[in-house]
Amino acid sequence: MYTNRVTPTLSAWPANVNPAGMTARLWRSWRTVDSTGTIFRNHEGEDESKPVQQDGTFSFQSGPSFEDFVVNLPAANGIGVSIDIQDGQVFRSGFMDRLPEQADQFINIHVFPEPILITKAELDAAIPQMPIRLDDCRRIDSLVYTFGNNVINVSGTGTDSCISGVSFAFSCVLSLSPSAGIRDTARILEAGIGAVNITFSGSGVIPSIEAVIKNLLAGWFERDLRDMVRNRLQVLLDGATSRGLGRLPPLPAGVVLTVRRVGIHPDGIRVLAALGSFGDLFAKFQQVVARCFIATAAMGSPMHPHVVMLRDFRDTVLLQSRFRDAFEGLLDVYYGFSPPIALAMTRNKHLRRLLRYILVYPIVIALRVSLPVINRIIRIGGGTGHEDRRQ
Repeated sequence: MYTNRVTPTLSAWPANVNPAGMTARLWRSWRTVDSTGTIFRNHEGEDESKPVQQDGTFSFQSGPSFEDFVVNLPAANGIGVSIDIQDGQVFRSGFMDRLPEQADQFINIHVFPEPILITKAELDAAIPQMPIRLDDCRRIDSLVYTFGNNVINVSGTGTDSCISGVSFAFSCVLSLSPSAGIRDTARILEAGIGAVNITFSGSGVIPSIEAVIKNLLAGWFERDLRDMVRNRLQVLLDGATSRGLGRLPPLPAGVVLTVRRVGIHPDGIRVLAALGSFGDLFAKFQQVVARCFIATAAMGSPMHPHVVMLRDFRDTVLLQSRFRDAFEGLLDVYYGFSPPIALAMTRNKHLRRLLRYILVYPIVIALRVSLPVINRIIRIGGGTGHEDRRQ
């Protein structure tokens, strides 16, 4: 038997969430192999589901099983748990060797009651610059899309230089839905594409050419456009949730973003999301605050010697001085404006390099030279009586 408990991050669940209406699902990951032992397919499937009680507790009775599959593999090949509310999934654990059983490893979930709106202008920024080459001969020259009723209508034109004078026009319908599986917790959306309608102008077109171009177009939409949409949503959702918690994306380790519902409307894409983790969700965000955002982004790692030095100076000098309250106020201001700068740095290597040389290196050099003087001025260990809230 496996027993655990689902808790809200705040004092109570949102008005639209009834814990007694939740369902806990136990999942199993397994593989099928051929006679030589070579793995040729990965599987995941629901093994057991149980209602969550009013107090948030749930129990799985029989545990994972292979009742319908005969496989020559150890039983513990990956198990996971998910939590559903009335309108979709709000937590996915991913697969692990065993589910956490410690008392402090309850499932902590933050359900966002309001949807996040992604406008067409925001999505435009994720579309690559035209033309887009499909292969050595064929390319897409223009691409237009509009938001319909729960679909994205896509159309465009292209050319085929393999056959002189041939161009084509195409159209298709794209749909979005929450990721249904729990294997890949980084995957938040699934994109579906209908049949690609394609017409040609010019001479010399044969059916096989039309089929090749149709396959190329379908493959591009299903793969690249899906990834563009998913990545854009991931950035926006990370940014929105992190701004709400006052922290920097990407989400801390152990925190999983789940999309429970997605709708496409004429004014944009609306996404209802939730965050979840084993253990205290906010505690994982509080661990992030110990990082020096800009220095970490500039040097590429929170464990870089320069970042460690700056963090130690903050914790052992500034926050242990008689001016601690003033420094904490300045640090709060820094933690307010630095996350967007650090996020921009992660996307721009030139900005990282610039701030490394004009900001981090000069500060580190100055501290090495003047630290003894600074210690005397601000009187280390002046005795504030405060605990270090940033640890």
